[in-house]
This record gives sequence, structure tokens and C-alpha cells, in this order.
Amino acid sequence: MKQNGKIREFLFSIPLLEGLSKELTCEYYIEEHQKSDIIFDKHKGIQSLGILYQGQLSISNVAIDGNELLLSNIYPKDFFGLCNLLSALPLPVTLKCSCPSTIIYIPKEEFIRLMAASPSLMMRIMEFYNQKILSLQKKIELLNISSPTAKVCFHILSNINERNEFHFTCSKREFCSQIGIGRASLYRGLEEMKKLSCLEVKGNKVTVKNVDEFQRYISAAC
Repeated sequence: MKQNGKIREFLFSIPLLEGLSKELTCEYYIEEHQKSDIIFDKHKGIQSLGILYQGQLSISNVAIDGNELLLSNIYPKDFFGLCNLLSALPLPVTLKCSCPSTIIYIPKEEFIRLMAASPSLMMRIMEFYNQKILSLQKKIELLNISSPTAKVCFHILSNINERNEFHFTCSKREFCSQIGIGRASLYRGLEEMKKLSCLEVKGNKVTVKNVDEFQRYISAAC
């Protein structure tokens, strides 16, 4: 596809490609989708890396009970399809447009060429896979926790910043779906920790005031 200056600027502003050599060129294709469209990691049958240009996508899976389980959302500058780009395996999740969305696709062979031309990109991909492995380890630990309150504590503690703050970056319903609990369990868990003076809640920000007590609660629930 012919290079477009605005799209090229956007591509090299996403975290995965940001700051790479301005001399690099990148072939890409654009697809427009409507709300509720199912999205694949292929463009016209060609395995590709997908990057959301405009709109929003939901990531979901089917739970054991047959219900759809919302895992996360994809926002502009987020990408998908990297984990299985070098394999013939299909995406293990379902991507669906939450609203009209525009997706940029970089074909597999084109992305491999970019990797060969940029050691910095290779390093970022290695960091991405490392983060994925750590995330999977956390999810495995979460499976061993039966208490809804302990699940809330574990997830908050695993994602706090240097100021011991956790921010809800999605709705409470989406958060509960991601960790497999009901909304009532979330609010009960937060209230229980507040009574123990372990945390403070202000809007979408949770400040952990007693990390040790959090860890003891989780350990007792395992």
C-alpha cells in the first residue's frame, strides 16, 4: 500500500515502534469495521500484526459454563496478534468491535523485515514476551485463590505503582469479569479491607496502606 504520512507518523508513535529509525519504511493495510464486527489477526488471509488506529475492541473468551468472559479492551495504539505471528495457531481469544473501528495491519513478512532491520525492535519484542510470561504466572496464581476478597487483594497488589496506588482503568463490571468474581464480591472485598485499615478508595484510585496485611490475607486464602 502507498505510504501515508499521517499513518506512518501514527505507526512510529506506538510504544512498540516509537523512536525507531526514521529511515525504516513499513508496508501496511487499513480496514474499516463496524460495531460488533469480529476481528481477526489476518488481512485477506495473510497473518499480520494488527494495530488499532481508531475505536475500541473487546477481548473475550468462553468460560467453562459457556458464558462470554470479558478479558480486556484494546484502545488506539494497542496491538494484537504478536504472540502468534510466527506460528500457524489462531488467536485463542475473540476480538470484537465495541464501536466503529479502524485497524492497521502489518503483514507477517513485512514485520519480520522490520525486526531484522532493528535490534531495538527485537529487544522490545523480547520485553513484551517477558511481560506476557509474568502475566501468565500471575493468572496461574490467581486460579489457586478461591476467596473473592483474596482475588481482589491479589490483583490490586500485583498492579500497584511505586506509591502503592492501583487505578481502575476499566469499569468495575469489566474488572470483575477479568478476575472471575461478581461485582457484589468486589465491593464486599474493598469494604472488608477498608475496615482493616488496609486501603483507601477514592473514585477509581485504590491506595494500599498496609501491604503486609494484604499479603497475609492472600496467603491465608491459598
